[in-house]
Amino acid sequence: MGLPPGDAPVGGDLVTASAKPAATLCLLCDDADGVRVLMARRPDDSRFMASAWVFPGGTLDPEDREAASSIAPEIPDLPWRLCALRELGEEVGIWLTRTGAAREPVDVAELATDDLAPWARWVTPEVLPIRYDARFYVAAVDEPVEPRIDEELVDARWVRPGDALAAWERGDWELALPTRTTLAELASFPDVASVLAAAEDASLVPIVPRLVPDGDGLRLLRPGEPGYDEAAGYAEDPAFRARVLAAIDPGRPIPPSRP
Repeated sequence: MGLPPGDAPVGGDLVTASAKPAATLCLLCDDADGVRVLMARRPDDSRFMASAWVFPGGTLDPEDREAASSIAPEIPDLPWRLCALRELGEEVGIWLTRTGAAREPVDVAELATDDLAPWARWVTPEVLPIRYDARFYVAAVDEPVEPRIDEELVDARWVRPGDALAAWERGDWELALPTRTTLAELASFPDVASVLAAAEDASLVPIVPRLVPDGDGLRLLRPGEPGYDEAAGYAEDPAFRARVLAAIDPGRPIPPSRP
């Protein structure tokens, strides 16, 4: 499945231009009660997504582009696939290879890039100072592999998507909007095979939420929600930008973080 260019126009604006390219991997496995996904918690002092539970992932590195160029330059999204697999290995000690999951680093050519399926593409709202253009992928293992966390994380575990959402609703977990949305999507499938089948029709048009005033607080709107188109002007309003920066910690998920 092809991907749109890195600076694809959304609503007539190149809103992805200032966002750093990134990749995230939702690693899945089946259990008796349905799908499980591997998630990790970021430290409270992280520069981005502090305290949040996330899927392993990170920013695209020059080495990802260099490796992709040497392996298969004709595959447009190969750097992002390599990034997602590299981050999985670095963050939780699982190196997904063409022959299975390894516990130690492997040569980049051995990584199971063909086993990744694109799922979605999320871009941080324009008004925020730290922005990412993150491509979400899904992949599967036959059995859960015990994660080994690095210094960038404080916890990692296999969870049912619905359980993760319930923890967020109770106030026990912090989850950003893209993570919540992905978990809700995954929770709707009975098994991993159905997730991977659905990925064949996944849309990779960039999803760019917009922040709008909501009483004394702020609210995120997704494309298609009422008021989304009218909210475009807020990103250019200096007063609104100042309000956003005063109201939020730019390293944490955007409030309101719960219904």
